[in-house]
This record gives sequence, C-alpha cells and structure tokens, in this order.
Amino acid sequence: MIKASTSVSDRLTFLAELQHMVFDPEVRKMTKERSQLHKILENEVWVFGERFNLLVSDRSLDSVLDRHLGQLGRTERNPTPVRRLDGRVGIVDLMLSRARKEHDRHQHLVVELKAPHVVVGHKEINQVEDYALAVISDPQFADVRVEWDFWLITAEMTEIAKAKTKSSDRPPGCISQLQADTASARVWLRSWGQIIDDCKERLAYFTEQFAHDPTIDNAMQYLNARHNGRVPDILIPVPRPAPASDTMPTT
Repeated sequence: MIKASTSVSDRLTFLAELQHMVFDPEVRKMTKERSQLHKILENEVWVFGERFNLLVSDRSLDSVLDRHLGQLGRTERNPTPVRRLDGRVGIVDLMLSRARKEHDRHQHLVVELKAPHVVVGHKEINQVEDYALAVISDPQFADVRVEWDFWLITAEMTEIAKAKTKSSDRPPGCISQLQADTASARVWLRSWGQIIDDCKERLAYFTEQFAHDPTIDNAMQYLNARHNGRVPDILIPVPRPAPASDTMPTT
C-alpha cells in the first residue's frame, strides 16, 4: 500500500510539472525536444498507457523494424534500409510495444514528440505519415498481423491540423489510416492536454484516496531529483545564499 501510494503521488507530481513544462508561456519556449522533454519521457512512458513497454528511443526506422523482428523471433532482416518517401532516413522518438499479444496480433506504438513551442501543421503531419507508410510497407513483414499506432503529440496545432482530427469516418484524433497487406497503421494527432487528462482520469480513484495535490514547487523538486541534467534551466532552483550571521565578532 505504501509503495502504491508513493508511485501514484510521484505520477501526479510528474503530471503537474509536465503540464507546467508544455503550457507555461515562459517555460515552454525554453524546453528542448530531444535533450530534455524526450529524455525525461523515456523514464515516464506510463504517460502513454500502462499496457506498453519501451523498445526503442531516438532510433532510425531500421532499428524500429529490427526490434519488431526480434519480437517475432526472426534473426535476420533484409539489409535494404528503410527510407521515407523522400529517400531520407527517418528517426522516431519512442517506440513502445504491448507486453502481450491478442489474437496473434502484434501491437506497437510509435510516439513522435515536438518541442512545446512548435505549432504542428502540414510539415509535421506529413513527416509522421511518411514514417508510418515506410514501416508498414516493408515486404519482409507482409505475412505478419501487426497494428501500428503513430502518435504525433503537440501543445499547439494549426486550425487545419485541428480539422484533420475531426472526421466522420475515423475516431476522434485519428488523422489517417493506412493498410499494406496484413499490416495496418493509424496516425493520431494528440495534444498534451489530452494526454495529461487521460493520465489524470486513470489516476482519479487514487487521487481521491490519497488526497495528493502537488504544488509547482513540489513538482520541480521531483523533476530535478529524478531527471537531473535533463531539466530546462528555467526549472532548476537557484541556490539561496546563506543568511548572514547576527553574532558580533569577539575582540
């Protein structure tokens, strides 16, 4: 019980600071994508759902498929590199996989992060859709039933991007669905507000039981203790000078 309460309070504290990092006007413009937000979330992947485990971080599409191959028990992959439609190498931020299979179908989640100050539009959406198509089109896995979900996560998006998340023939947030042989991929555009709200909803029962409501100061202390060296400078506490002594010198 003590361990569970500590874990829940740590998660709530982290969510408070994550919200501060991605939405506070001064903090978000100083938060870097790869060296800070990305590295912090490597150790907090529960944010994306309890059922996934981290497989790959900041690696090429080749590495993504190599890890997928490892899960299938295959030892060799065609050395032909996987490329985006424009011929460039794609680098994904985080690849997660379900801890179990259902109905012999593998499930993978690829998370593409953007720095909090980036307003997501056509360019970022096309990039993720290129990744998804390149991965499911690899002919070596044409006989494998696998579902890929690609999440593009942002704090802010253009009006056109918002419109893409609303379609009569797709779930809310799903901006495209792709199919190649037995592999399929869905590309989602999700806001940090949605991600944080989902996490809070999962933790709602425990929040009521433990009555834990962390302050920003609590959250900053947690972030610096757990993710030292990856925290934006603006969130690192400035040491206070020692108070001057009131004692008079002796003669």
